[in-house]
Amino acid sequence: MPYRTSPSHGPLGPLVREFRWAHTSRMVLISLIFFMPLLALLVLTDDGNRDVPTILGGLLALVAMPAGGVAILVSAYRLRKNYVRIHEHGFAHRWKDAERTMLYDDVTTIKSKIEQRVRNGIPGPITHRHEISAGKRGPLVITHGFEEVDALIGELRRRTAAPILARAREKLESGGTLDFGAVELSQKAGLQYRGNSLPLAEVGRAEIGGGSLSILAKGRAHPWVEVPYSEVENAETLVQLLVSP
Repeated sequence: MPYRTSPSHGPLGPLVREFRWAHTSRMVLISLIFFMPLLALLVLTDDGNRDVPTILGGLLALVAMPAGGVAILVSAYRLRKNYVRIHEHGFAHRWKDAERTMLYDDVTTIKSKIEQRVRNGIPGPITHRHEISAGKRGPLVITHGFEEVDALIGELRRRTAAPILARAREKLESGGTLDFGAVELSQKAGLQYRGNSLPLAEVGRAEIGGGSLSILAKGRAHPWVEVPYSEVENAETLVQLLVSP
């Protein structure tokens, strides 16, 4: 079974490292903003601010915004014990009140979305969402809420790379088609992307950078295709298959 819910982590092996949830204090600070109407109400009910529409608007804000603040506090409380524990043969993932474990050999896909939005010319924070799947059940999700998320996902990629690559090579050599999300790969059809194809013999270079997967044909200066990294599952595996067939 890809997912295991037993409290015993025997099959996972010794604990190597733990990554804990790091956003609890930030969520608490954000929730405080939603309680500001409590202070505003004191001003609105002063002798010079007793008109009915203003008071009703203040009462509405008094109910709605603090309710949102309470919801954030409840979420912060439930998420505070989140963790990802890296073991020798697998990892344990706790989200809110549920823990799941997964062996590295069971992992089939890792899909990542890393972005930084710019508003009014000002770069915002870098956000992470990584989905790790095994079998047909829903993926385990890792976000930027975990401490050192780059190191965390790097550990998982490193420890799952060999079994994912081995299964991919076996399927490719047996004539199967590998589905990487936006891109497909097979010995017969080569690379396929949105109705276009490139024979494997014509692949020149493949690389990941700038939030995209770029594949160049031999003798071409510009990419044959450039796909957003977030649209490609196991992008690192695809690159390895192309550069070392």
